[in-house]
Order: sequence, then structure tokens, then C-alpha cells
Amino acid sequence: MKFLLFTIAGLLAVKNNSSIQEETPYVLVKTKNNIALYEHWITGAFNTSIRELKVEFATTAGHEKIIALLKNASRGKDWNKNAVAFNTILQSNNSWITYIRYRIPWPFDDQDICMQYHVIPGNKTGHEIHFQSVVSEHFPVNKKVTRVAGAKGKWLFKNGADGKTQIVYTIATEKSSQVPKWVSDPLVQNNLLDAMDALKKIVEDY
Repeated sequence: MKFLLFTIAGLLAVKNNSSIQEETPYVLVKTKNNIALYEHWITGAFNTSIRELKVEFATTAGHEKIIALLKNASRGKDWNKNAVAFNTILQSNNSWITYIRYRIPWPFDDQDICMQYHVIPGNKTGHEIHFQSVVSEHFPVNKKVTRVAGAKGKWLFKNGADGKTQIVYTIATEKSSQVPKWVSDPLVQNNLLDAMDALKKIVEDY
């Protein structure tokens, strides 16, 4: 199971621990091809503690190439390797909806997610893209597929001193998965890194 943003299965489980009131420091989980994955715990709604993931890496591709790839439905499954469906609805140059369905190993149901993206106009030195899960009439809920809700995150693009684009991707969700942590964590970590690695290779050849 390989996916990105969206890293759905058990992505960021909720801990019912009301004693955690402040963000914990990011901890490096693992790396791949100079792509680093971190995690930490933040306080969510109803005083729950939820895990947020962060990925950092650099690419020779410019901001616009990366944004174009994120909106390109025809290339979506190229970097979301286990996505069985990837669709986008462009609302404007800076706003779109993405739907992704992922194949989840038996005995769990497949999962899907529908998210709204907004590009925050920046300048020559950087851009931001904010995203969150939404309900869309274009992508109704399938009873045979688990719909993931409560996801929220962003992409940050900044020009580095070396001429490369520095990328920081974060995502968290209030939605707890039914997939056991011991199953989901290795999949989430490895597949998020695999997806970012694939995205990087594509935009550098795009």
C-alpha cells in the first residue's frame, strides 16, 4: 500500500489523552533519499491529542511545476502508487478538489478521501497550499469504502539559497482509523516517503 497525502490508513491516530495540552517537539522517524519524515503530537478538538506528520526535502523543480503536478489527475496515480482512483475538479487557478481512493490490504475496506486545496499567493520566494477534507457532491460516499474525514494540512514551498525549492508538507486528522497501529504505522511511514520520492522524481523530469 503506497500513498501520499493523504496517507489514509491509520494516518494520524487520535490519542484519548486529555493531559497533553501542548505540542511536543518533532521527532525524526526515518529518511529516504534525503527526504525526512517527522512526527509530533498536537492538541486537537475536544482536548484530544493527535499526531501530525511532517515531510521535508528539496528539489530542483520550481513551485509552479509542483503545483501543476498536484492538480494533474492523469499523473496522480504515478506518485500515489496504490491509488486506484485519482480525480481533480479545478475550480480556479488557485483552487481545486482532489479525490483519491486507496487500496487497503485485506481484511480492511478500501479508503478514500476528498480534499479542497487553496493556493495562498506568495511571491518569488515562496508559496503555500492549504488543504482540508470536504464533502463534495461530485464524489459521493461509497458504502463499501471508508471515507476519511477531518484531515487538514499544507504544503510550503520556499526558494533555498542553493537555488533549490525547499518543501515542507504537513498533515493531521481528527479521524481515528480502524486499522491497528501496528499495521498502519509502517505502511504510513514507508508509503509517505515513497510517494514524496516519486513526486520529486516526476517534477524534476516534468
